[in-house]
Amino acid sequence: TTLNKIKYPSITNVGFSPTFGDTGLRIETHILNRMEDHPPRVGQQMKVEFYLYYREEKKFENTDLLQAQIAKDVLAATKWWKIKVN
Repeated sequence: TTLNKIKYPSITNVGFSPTFGDTGLRIETHILNRMEDHPPRVGQQMKVEFYLYYREEKKFENTDLLQAQIAKDVLAATKWWKIKVN
């Protein structure tokens, strides 16, 4: 993800949030490191580039299971990017 001309390792979901019954397509990006020096502003544009497809979207029985899977996804992404998350 590029923001303020700085590249940040990130993980992105493109999908429909089936756990919550949403039908609209969403794109959600999570920056893996803090952005204290250059925080984003509301309405600011960013560029997201895709390097690896990790897994299919799935519906979870509850939000606890979803949160556990997201934690695994973030861990996998930090290993792929070879970074330590602050």
